[in-house]
Formats: sequence, C-alpha cells, structure tokens
Amino acid sequence: MKKKNFGGIALICAAVLACGTLAGCETKTGGDNTTSGTEVTETGTQNPGQTIEPMKVTEGRVYAKDMDLDKYVTLKDYQNFRVERDPVEIDEEEVELILKDAYHNYFPADQGIKDRAVENGDTVNIDYVGKKDGVAFDGGTAQGAPLTIGSNSFIDGFEEGLIGVMPGETVDLNLTFPEQYHSEELAGQAVVFTVTVNCIIPEEMKDEFIVGIVPDVDTIEGLRQYIRDYLTEAYQSEGDDAYQEKVLETFLDEICEIKEVPQDWIDYYYEQINNYFVTSAFQMGTDPETLVQTYFGTDLESFLKEHSVIAAQEDLVLQALAKKQGLCIDDEELNRVLQEQATNAGLSSIADYLGESSMEDFRQTYHYQLAFEYLYNLASQK
Repeated sequence: MKKKNFGGIALICAAVLACGTLAGCETKTGGDNTTSGTEVTETGTQNPGQTIEPMKVTEGRVYAKDMDLDKYVTLKDYQNFRVERDPVEIDEEEVELILKDAYHNYFPADQGIKDRAVENGDTVNIDYVGKKDGVAFDGGTAQGAPLTIGSNSFIDGFEEGLIGVMPGETVDLNLTFPEQYHSEELAGQAVVFTVTVNCIIPEEMKDEFIVGIVPDVDTIEGLRQYIRDYLTEAYQSEGDDAYQEKVLETFLDEICEIKEVPQDWIDYYYEQINNYFVTSAFQMGTDPETLVQTYFGTDLESFLKEHSVIAAQEDLVLQALAKKQGLCIDDEELNRVLQEQATNAGLSSIADYLGESSMEDFRQTYHYQLAFEYLYNLASQK
C-alpha cells in the first residue's frame, strides 16, 4: 500500500462525524452495534464470538457556538486569499506502458507468432497451472496471460524456463518460491508450473488488434489519447483532494494565529480518529496499529497525538471563519436542514437520522462544511 500524507485530517474526521455517528450510515462497532460478533485481534485476524470496542467519544465538550473564539484564534484579512492549483501533468511513459499492457492483454492468441521459439525479451501469451504436492494453489492459475520474458515478473526460473519453447508446446517447470515470499504457505516451497505457450505477441502494435478494447476506439492513436484523457481525469480528481488540503494548510499558515487549542477538542478528535482506524482496520481484516504503520509509517499513538491537534486546529479556524462570515445557522434552520437530510435518507424523523449523535454535533459539522466551502471558493478565484 502506498504511504500518504494525512494533512487535512479534519476533512476526514468531519466525514466520520457526519456519517459514522448518524443513524443513516452508522458504523457497526461496539455496544449494541456488533459486527457479526467478530473482533480484530493483535494479529489482524477476525475471531468469531468477539466484538471490537471503539473509544467512547468525549462527552460534555464545549461547542463553538458557546465559545468566545477570539480567545483561541485571530484571523488576518483573508479577502484576497488565493491558492494556486498545481497543474495536471501526464507522464507519456506511463501512457505508453498502459497502452502496451492493454495491447498485450487483449491481443488475440490466434493472431500471434507461432513459427519460432521464444526468445529473451519476447512477450508471450500463456496458460499455466501451479501445483504444490500435486494440488493447484490459489493464485497460481491463469489463461491467456501476457508475460514479457526477462521482466522478472514471476519467480526465478519461470521466465527463463520458457526460452526455447515453441508456441503450442507445454512444459513443466520445477521451481521453488523464495523464502521471503509474501504467502507463508508457499514461501520456500517446491512447486511445479505446467505452462502452455499459446503464441508470441508481435512487438509492433497494429490498429486491428486493439478493436474492442474501448468502445468507439479503433486505432492505436485513438487508444493512446483515450488513456491520456483517462489519466488526466484521474489526476484531476487526485489533485482536487490535494488542493483541498493545500487550501486549508495555507489558510492556517498564512491567515490564522492560533493562541490556544481547547483540550476537550483535542481529546474529541483523538477519539474520533482512533475510532476511524478501528472501523477501517476491522473492515480490512487487520488491526489499527498495522494499518497506520502501513499507510503512514508511524505508530498509532504518535499519529493520534499529532493529528488530533491538527484536526482540532483546523476545526477551530473554520468555526471562527463561519462565525465571522455569518455562516452559522439558528435552531430553526438547523431543524430544517436535518429534516431535509432525514427525508433524503428515507427516515421518518430527525431523531432517527441523528441516532446517538446530537443536534450540536451536526451543527458544528455543518458549520465546518459551510466555512470550508466558502474558503475553497475564495481560494480558487482567478
């Protein structure tokens, strides 16, 4: 899994608060909401008959509407606040790799080269079955799979064992998995791969061999442009997330002077972030410590201590911005918004929608969202 920065943690926490604690999409952890009676253990496995218990979210915290926020944060003039968006850049090498991969995967085996033996550097279309002690193992079987000889995509001996094989021939490869292989069942184990070489895929790509890969695309150049467009859209989506983080981080650095962060807010986010990881780890079949270490390269406690402060700071400045811009809603408007969302969720009442959450939880989250939307629009103006 790719490690990534967790700046903008309050955005995720706000989503957790708005979604995870409302009846319309409650998380199934702890209390009466057990998840099929299972638990994430220290080793990341799920054991029947046990439950996971998230932290109890801080009760009695003081909400922004009841606080003098000027005591905690000062906002400088922000009317000319702007943040540049990083341009989307497409790596042409990546385009070509995806194009070649698509070509290899969809190439019709009956159109391939069959009058010479496989050489190093060839891309071949193969069927294979891997067996340990005569029994096929999971993940060891495929049909019509492309493989470039010399790419080191398979374990040692597999690709080398196909050099000199004629298309149409079947060979048995007696191999041994590496001692450090990720599967404990296969690590260091002797296996036999029965491999049939169907054809050698021609290196030169031709238009007729890409028809059907993508609707209404029937040329190599058309497919290349399709991939460019796809990557552009994907990078723009990733860029939107990164830009939101950049806007908030820049606002904190350049516009906000934070004098003090309420401890109960830090405690609240500590518990919210922890519960987010408890639920996420459970769904992924692992434990929170392993999840945080894998994604962020640090231990859970250090992560919680650091990012609970960051989350509380972000919430604090956005609540201050909401008040300053008059974005806060009164009880009448709050009830109207809640009823509308309850109806949209197919629930008959606000109480059903809120579940164990409170109206004040929702009000604070809603103010956060309104303030961030205002800030985002301000920052992105030309």
